[in-house]
Parts: sequence; C-alpha cells; structure tokens
Amino acid sequence: MLRAASWLVVIVLGVLHASAGRQEIQPDGVSYLDVADKYLAADWHWAINAYWSPLYSWLLGLALAVARPTPYWEYPLVHFVNFVMYVCAFGCFEFFLREVVRSQSDPDRAARDPGEMWLPTWAWQVVGCVLFLWCGLLLITLSSVTPDMCVAALVFLAAGLLLRIRRNPQGWVQVVALGVVLGFAYLAKAVMFPLAWVFLLGCMFSIGNARMALPRVLVGASVFLIVCAPFLWALHEVKGRWTFGDSGQLAYAWLVDEPESAYLHWHGRPPGSGIPVHPTAQIFEDPAVYEFKEPQRVTYAPWYDPSYWNEGLIARFDARGQAKVLGRAALRYYAVFINSPIGMATLVSFLVLLLYSDRYISRWMTGVRAWNVLLPPIGALCLYAVVHVETRYIGPFVVITWLVLLSGIRLQKDMAATRIVSSVVGAMAAACMVVIIAKSIAPAYWTLHDVFRGSEEEAAAPYWRVADALGRMGVRPGDQVGFIGYGFAAGSFWARLAKVQIIAEIGTGTEFVPKSDVDKFWHAPDDVRRQVIDAFAMTGAKAVVANQVPFGHGGPGWRRVGNTDHFVYFLR
Repeated sequence: MLRAASWLVVIVLGVLHASAGRQEIQPDGVSYLDVADKYLAADWHWAINAYWSPLYSWLLGLALAVARPTPYWEYPLVHFVNFVMYVCAFGCFEFFLREVVRSQSDPDRAARDPGEMWLPTWAWQVVGCVLFLWCGLLLITLSSVTPDMCVAALVFLAAGLLLRIRRNPQGWVQVVALGVVLGFAYLAKAVMFPLAWVFLLGCMFSIGNARMALPRVLVGASVFLIVCAPFLWALHEVKGRWTFGDSGQLAYAWLVDEPESAYLHWHGRPPGSGIPVHPTAQIFEDPAVYEFKEPQRVTYAPWYDPSYWNEGLIARFDARGQAKVLGRAALRYYAVFINSPIGMATLVSFLVLLLYSDRYISRWMTGVRAWNVLLPPIGALCLYAVVHVETRYIGPFVVITWLVLLSGIRLQKDMAATRIVSSVVGAMAAACMVVIIAKSIAPAYWTLHDVFRGSEEEAAAPYWRVADALGRMGVRPGDQVGFIGYGFAAGSFWARLAKVQIIAEIGTGTEFVPKSDVDKFWHAPDDVRRQVIDAFAMTGAKAVVANQVPFGHGGPGWRRVGNTDHFVYFLR
C-alpha cells in the first residue's frame, strides 16, 4: 500500500512539473534536438559529437520519428520524454532501495544482537520517496532539457547492482549487467566514462575476495568497453584522435582558465590559450558581428558542437582559478547538503537517530555494510568540484550518499526505539513534503490555469509565437537569418521551432561577455547601423531578427513580429 502511494505521489507531482514547464527549453536542449535531427537524417559526420553524448539525442530522435509533432508540440514532446525518464528513474531508484533494505538481512548479519533493530521497511519507503522527489523535482528538475534524469536512472541502477553483487559475489550475470549499465551511462554523459571505473572498483570491493573479484571485474570492464566501443571509434574517425569526449576539457578551460569570450566565439584570446583551428568569422569589428554559416547547418552552430569551434583551446592548470572553482563547489555542496530545507531535515534526522543509538559511532560504522557504494558518489563529487557543480549533476549521488549513511543506523529493539523512528521519519517526511508541495504550487496553478483557460497559444508558448509569426511574415523552414540579441539562448529557442538557421549574430548571451555589443548597435549612428545590416546581408541571410529593441531605436525597415517583443528586418 505504501509503495503504491509512493508511485502515485511521484507520478502526480511529476505530471504537474512536466506540464508546467512543457514549453521551456535551454540551449543544451536545442543542441540535443539538432543532434537528433542529424541522426534521423543519417548525417553521421555531424551527428557524432564530441561535446554532446548521444543517448539522449537517440531518445529524442525516436520520439520525434514516432510522434512527428508540429512545431507547437515539439517542446511538450521533449518534456514528455523527460517525464518518461523520470518515471523510469524512480523504477531504478526503487531497485536500489530494495537492495539497500535486503542488505540489512545479509547472512553475515545472522550473528547480530537479536535485541537490535534497523530502520523498518516502511521507513525506507518513506525516506526513499521523499529523497527521490527532492532529486527528481528540485535538484535535476523536469523543466531541464538535459540527459541528467537519464543519468540518474542509470546511476541508481548501477548502485543497486553493486549491492546485489555484494549479496551474491559468485554470480556473473550482475557483473555483466553492471558493465552494460555503465556503458549506457557513458553514452548518456561523458563524465560517466571515468566514473565507470570507480563503479568497477566498488564492484571489486563488493566481491571482496581478490581471486574471485578480478576475473569478474575484468568481464564487467570488458562489457563496458564493448558497449562504449562503437561511439569511441566514431569519435576517433570524426576528430582524428582518441577521446571519450571533450566536454570536460572545455569546461575546465572555460570555468577555471576563463578565456575571453568563454563558451562562444573564441578567437585565441588571451595569448597562450591556444590557436583556434576553425573559429567563427568576425565580419564587423565594433559592434562585434560573428558569422558561422558553414559547415554545420543547424539551428545555432556555435553551441551545436563547441568542440569544433573551440578546437585548439588549451586547458591549463591555474592555481588561482582552481581555488575559486573549488570554493564555489564547497559553497554549492554546503547549500545542498546542509543549507537547503530538505538537506537540513535529512541531516537532523540522521543525527537524531545516530545519537539515540547505544555506542552510536562504533555501532553505526559497523552497521554500514555498503561503504563500497559510497565510492562512486565520492568520486563524482570530487570530479565535479574540480570543474563545475550544478545540482542536476549531483542529484543521484547526494541521494545515494544519504541512504548509505542511513543504512548503518541500529537501535535497541524496544517500544521507545519504535516511537523515535516513527517520530523522526514522520517529521522528516512532513518537513520535506511541505517544501516539495510548496515548490509544486506554481506548476500546479499554471497547469490548471491553462487547462481551464483553454487558450495556450497566446501566452503559454512564447517561442512558438515568435516562430509562427515569422512564418506568417514570410520566413520559411530552411531559411537563414541573422540575430541581434543572444542567439545562445532566446534566439535559438524560436529558431528551432521555425526550422531556420541562425548564421550570424551580435551578442553571445553568456555570463562572461557583456551585452555592450548589442547596446552599441542600437545606440550607434545611422551609418554604422547601416554598415552592420549590410554585413548581415553579405552572409546571405534572408532577414535579421532582434529581441527587446530599445524604445525608439527600431528605425525604418524594422517590423514587429506579431505581438511579441521581437522585430524583423528583411534583407531580401
């Protein structure tokens, strides 16, 4: 009954969050959709991408091929895929949670004190459900169009397999399954390639006996490499070098070294950061206008494959930059584990149960039999801390850490202990659910508001409104346009739905580059603005689109796009 209630709560809240964010998209999501298009078109050279891992694009491509949505329904379909991944992630999490509960009754615990008790099954179900909701709805979120929910599902599955291997170290099937799961986890996100070896190390500790463990771990590693091999070979053929992905190297160069124009339009500055192999072309100096018509015919090329446009960028160790990144990571971990309401509730609950047990420290340390399962979370937290931490990256590892730590709680088997467990778990669940429900009020309101209003086109789909209005003004799928604004974000969102290619822009839309170039354009003399428009025209663009034009600066030729805040200037 409690398990069924958990599934009901998870699904209902998931539907509300997914529905409320159904028209949201991020730059990463546009790139994953464009990669999916390349796979569907069998354009293998540009489909194989050293920055974006393929599994999420495969799932999106499958959904696009089956549903064939209109532009209005494309983003909702993506969020439906995310919701399905969320439900699958809960199924994988339940597998892990059951293995945690089963590990409490291992044969080697037969000699334990018959007067002691562990957390009961109902408590695990309640705590697990709450922590999963925290992870799925608040840390990863269903509005984020990224593969992180898929990664979470595979991480939970791999952690559960580690526990099952510990219960049955003689088996081979679980080790083979672990290799397959880790292989797909790498195809979901490149960071899982190094982390897979940490999982395999945990597998060795799960088996315990070195003579028994070595052949099994070698088999698991071989299966992992077999699953990875086709994509690794494809990357080698495209890039001309061996790599499991360039996202980590680029992230380190951007976030630790912080070159000028981080993320986009890197032209070799500052000196010593490397020599660009094929940078975007700067076609106007002040304000800066960049052109990127070739060779990638996608929605927004600079973010379609950053490893191509940043080829030659050197990631160097910088002590000051590294210290800053580690400091930011420490603050983020503090915010998640301690300073967030759910993190604090979990920590307080754990400490209360720990302090209530006799000989609490020694009893707890001997009670945690799944220390090996902590190796992957520790490895992930350390790896992300070196480069960049976001809650969506660490969500599943945070949950696994807490559940493993809670697995060591042992109390005296009496009525007082039963009451303390009921009180602590009940209070934790109530406090956490208050936070989760509070965070779900807005999604629930907007979902019900749209359902009863019955007219979503005017307000609920802002990017579709721009794309639809441009279509009615003569911009056709396949056209090439310029953009004055921030193509990295807002520009690519409507361009994807309009099926047009942004081939030139002013502005980059990153937190590291000021908006001064866009402002310079709108406040420049008429002759300078004319020269900039001519530069856009020379790229072959059909029109130039701009968003948030300052009042009174549009000038002749600029037409409002429907009733949106976008304007268009037709070049031909």
